[in-house]
Parts: sequence; structure tokens; C-alpha cells
Amino acid sequence: MTDVQSLQNTQLEGKDIQLFRVRMRGIFEKIVACVSIDKFEEIYGAALQGRQSRTRHLYKIWQTTALDGMLRELNEIIIEENLDGKLKERARIIEECQEDNGTIAWRPPGNPTEHVRSFDMKEKIKRRKQLEDFVNSKEVEVDQLKREVSAGRMHVCQLENVLDDQVKKLHSFFEGEKKHQAELQAHFDLLTKQVR
Repeated sequence: MTDVQSLQNTQLEGKDIQLFRVRMRGIFEKIVACVSIDKFEEIYGAALQGRQSRTRHLYKIWQTTALDGMLRELNEIIIEENLDGKLKERARIIEECQEDNGTIAWRPPGNPTEHVRSFDMKEKIKRRKQLEDFVNSKEVEVDQLKREVSAGRMHVCQLENVLDDQVKKLHSFFEGEKKHQAELQAHFDLLTKQVR
């Protein structure tokens, strides 16, 4: 059942993923073939007590199992990583890029300093605009503070004038009271002399 599903999945896959599978299968077969029958017999011969036919049979089973395991892992990776979709997207991008062969694309100048300078200029203009906006906002804030300080100073001057007026009035009132008291005292002294 699983083989039928994997066969259906491979039929639905794109050409690139099928080529990828074929290439990877070839690599896996080379990996499995790297372990020679002689080396296998040397390792497992002692355990199988020198039975060469069993060792060769076991070697074939090991090759098939190892190859099947690697192919199963490859299928899981292809499904998990959505390699088919990614390879199709890659093919679409390559096709899109080949359509524009007749157009002249922008290339940086041959002199790196010129290219960097032109990029720096854009960044400098952008930074200058940001700094100008910042300075303008700070100037507005300073003007507002100047107006507030000026209004505060005017208010303080008005209060000082009012206080000066009040002090002068109090002083003149005090002087008047002092004169009045002196007159009363003089009048009292005169009356006291008359009574005696």
C-alpha cells in the first residue's frame, strides 16, 4: 500500500525532484557498495562460523535494507522540507529571470568607491532629512518655552509693580499715621499742661 502511495506521489512530483531522487539513489548505491563483501565476511564471518553462503546472503540483505532505509529517509526529508515546492519555485524564478534577457539590468559601477558613495549619498540625504525634522521640532519647542518664559517674566514684573505700589501705599499710610499720632501726642501734651 505504501509503495503504491509513494509511486503516486512520484508521478505528481516535478521533473527537478525526480532528477534529485535519481541522483541521490545513485549516491546511496555507491555508499552501500563501498562496504565490500570481503570486509563484510571478515567482520561477520567469525560470528557465522565460516559459512560463506550465509555471509553472502546476509550481505545482500544488508545492502537491500541499507538502501531501502536511506531511500525512506530521503522520502521523509523531501516531504518534511517540501523540496518539491521549493524546487518548483526555484525553477519559476530561473524561468522568470531568463525572460528578461533583452533588458539592461542595473549594475554597480566598476569603481567600488563610486558605488558606495552613491549609496552613502542616499543614506546621508535620508539622515539629513531626519535631523532637519528633529531640529525643526526642537526649535518649535524652544520658541514655545521662550514665549512661556517671557509671559512668566511679564507676570513677575506686574506682580513686582503691584507690590511696589502696595508698599508705597503702606509706607505713606504709615507716615500719615505717624504724623497723626504725633499730632495727637502733641495735643494730649497740651491738654495735660492745661489741666495742671
